[in-house]
Amino acid sequence: MSWTEVPRIGMLGHGAIGALHAEAFRSVGCQLVTVMGPDLNEAGQFARDQGFARHTDRVEDVVEAADIDAVVIASPNAAHAAQAIAALRGGKHVLCEVPVGLSLDDVLAVQAESERLICMVCHTQRFLPSIVQLRRRIEHGQLELLSLSTVMAMYRRENVGWTGRRRAWDDHLVWHHGTHAIDSALWLLGDEPVAVQAASGRPHPETGAPMDVAITITTRTGRLATLSLSYNAMTSVNDVLLIGQSETLRVRDWQLQGDNGEGGHESPDDQLTSAVHAQAHAFVRAIHGEQPALPSIDDVLPIYRCVQRVEDEIALQRSRPTPALNRKES
Repeated sequence: MSWTEVPRIGMLGHGAIGALHAEAFRSVGCQLVTVMGPDLNEAGQFARDQGFARHTDRVEDVVEAADIDAVVIASPNAAHAAQAIAALRGGKHVLCEVPVGLSLDDVLAVQAESERLICMVCHTQRFLPSIVQLRRRIEHGQLELLSLSTVMAMYRRENVGWTGRRRAWDDHLVWHHGTHAIDSALWLLGDEPVAVQAASGRPHPETGAPMDVAITITTRTGRLATLSLSYNAMTSVNDVLLIGQSETLRVRDWQLQGDNGEGGHESPDDQLTSAVHAQAHAFVRAIHGEQPALPSIDDVLPIYRCVQRVEDEIALQRSRPTPALNRKES
């Protein structure tokens, strides 16, 4: 890939996914200018490891810098919306990790600032090789899906990320991993949601956040997506079952399974790395006007409306006690 100029990158946040972003943008030939983190020592170490010219603990040093063209937001979930707005107001293109915000109002506020600039969202599962392959088959009329079932489960009883490192912030099953799961389901079904039902199990004893969630989505054409999400699983599970008109397919750990139940040889980490690299290339192409900035903030609004509906359904469920099925009617 060659351009006369490549965008100069600033990054907000430097966790595990930040390292993947840095690697991906280096591979495109981008200059890594400044990384921001709350701890200057940690930000400095990340800058040295990943090849950033500068490091800082101030958001303003990134979003207002004259020598930065685009900002990658890889910070804690709760900071995404405010930082995306600050970057867009600073005249920077934005690549924002999921979720854009922790409410639909947050997402709409980001959208309102993105009219003149590219605001692309890291719905990275769309770039996974297995999902790209399935989407292509669907678009070419080779696969007609009737329903889809997703199980996404991992251990988050403690505030530890996927690298095993303890963090100073809480994850969110609905707005983070739920957004990814809903987006992938609707992306493969290629349809818009018209009805959403959701239920949650026992909340986290300290944070009160949902730890187990069940979601059912009905699409405009009467197809169905069912999603089971959990932060209680001692063993990680990432499984998608696709029921088609003439075949049944399964994606396990982002590997499309063959007739013998076996997938490819790439590990989930390799799959994710490949997807993050493809996503970075798409972002840079969009900045250069070579292709649309997909998924853009406008493109994913239906997903966030759906996620807000899930959040509202769970809140409504918790606000009213549900009678036990074996309770005798008076």
